[in-house]
Amino acid sequence: MADSTARTNTSDLKDAAADMTKANRNRKALEEAGRKGGEAVRAKYGPEFYREIGRRGGQSVVKNRGPEYYASIGQKGGIARRNQLGADGYSQLGRLGGDAVVQKYGSNYMAEIGKRGGLGGKEGEPDAPVEKPAGNE
Repeated sequence: MADSTARTNTSDLKDAAADMTKANRNRKALEEAGRKGGEAVRAKYGPEFYREIGRRGGQSVVKNRGPEYYASIGQKGGIARRNQLGADGYSQLGRLGGDAVVQKYGSNYMAEIGKRGGLGGKEGEPDAPVEKPAGNE
């Protein structure tokens, strides 16, 4: 009886392995088809097409889920990155980002957004953007 059980288990394992191999081939074929399709779309419509559909997709997410959704996933991503880098690495990353903003927009811009304390706007306008200096886009 044990011998037939061993044959059944071996047969089941071979069947499972064959199924996994087939699934892997199917996955690779789908990936290849997707890559080729993406390349064809890029060649036909250009990179601006992808920017536009990304923008529209983002607007749809905000409409359906609200801006809090982006804040939530951004916070989760930031926490994951902090855990990955450690506190010192995360602080260093923040300093590099701050230095890049100063380089691009100037120290007056950085001072203005710093006065707002990360809240984004003037009193009564919590989401009002800070005016960026001209020519630094």
